Amino acid sequence: MPAHGGEPLLAAAEQASATLVGSVTESAQVDRHGWAASLRVERVLTGTLAPGASVRMAWEELSRGRPARFEDGDRILVALVPLPTATLWRQRFPDGQGYAVAAEGDGFLRAPDTASVEGLAAFLAVPAGERGREAGVTALADLTARAQPPLARAALERLARLPGLDGRLAPAARQHLTAAASDAARPLELRRATLRLVADRRLSNLRDAAEGLASEGSPVRAEALAALAAVDGQLPAELVERLLESDEAALRAVAARHAPGTPAESRLSRLLRADRAPEVRLAAVETLLASQGEGAIGVVSRALFDSDEAVRLAAARGLGGLGEAAVPTLEHLVERSPPDEVRVPMAALSLAGIPGRHALERIAATHEDEMVRGLARAMLGREAFPRH
Repeated sequence: MPAHGGEPLLAAAEQASATLVGSVTESAQVDRHGWAASLRVERVLTGTLAPGASVRMAWEELSRGRPARFEDGDRILVALVPLPTATLWRQRFPDGQGYAVAAEGDGFLRAPDTASVEGLAAFLAVPAGERGREAGVTALADLTARAQPPLARAALERLARLPGLDGRLAPAARQHLTAAASDAARPLELRRATLRLVADRRLSNLRDAAEGLASEGSPVRAEALAALAAVDGQLPAELVERLLESDEAALRAVAARHAPGTPAESRLSRLLRADRAPEVRLAAVETLLASQGEGAIGVVSRALFDSDEAVRLAAARGLGGLGEAAVPTLEHLVERSPPDEVRVPMAALSLAGIPGRHALERIAATHEDEMVRGLARAMLGREAFPRH
């Protein structure tokens, strides 16, 4: 498949010399990696070019194993910047005329629909200094709700970076984001990502939207419940208990993350040991460490040998982050475990600061297995990692 583009377009368009909708003609390879084409301009979002004009644009295809990103007849929404001035580009285009596709060739959207074009035009029409304020936030929310998925994801990520977002959500912006999370015709992952934004930024202005999507049978129920918990500070204890009995792993994971302070907290260690879903065991690891700190060392150390890599790494990071308090347990595990199982607890030691380094030095000097000693030396930076 040709390069996707899409998500880099939003940021590229804010800095571009021209942002245009047009049709590609005369696409041709210039040299091994360089390509050029003409773009017949249909719509001008920014810049001084006029509809009906023809402009030359250039880009690079560094992969020789996939088709060029533009073919004759393609209709694109594209951000253009001045041609680079490096010697190679001067050799390709001695007259210096034309533009390069922004974002290293990825600042475009293929076959743009009306909602994407009009939404991006509305955002770019907001003065640059105002795009993080109410008018810009509303335009970004509209893109999230209606634009093609790559552009919608970029708009959502842009919103996530804005400080004080909750206070900048005008009624229209709230309506757009509610639609983005609720519209069954939108990609499910985009709906989930919208609710994750509500949770991550504690958007109280969107609490009602999250509550409406938290009912049984909702395909985004887990994310909606997480958003409610973030806004409210906690889920009701009885709801946490019910969710832990759910057949849906995502719901059990939400319950695990909000078990502290409820009777269900006592069930976290069992979830870590026995739940069949890695995402639930991961939630249990992270929640135990966050709520119990050093008191969770004994329980969480079991997760260093979990069958799922993400769970093992979360346990290693968490235990390593506890520093000296976790070192005796980690060092004991290295001494007592089979050589082919010591890599993760040793990685946790490498994250445990100076006390962890001292433990690795002892292991490098005294462990009975040469492979383990070599691994310790590698983690201390003294030699290459052993292959086995």
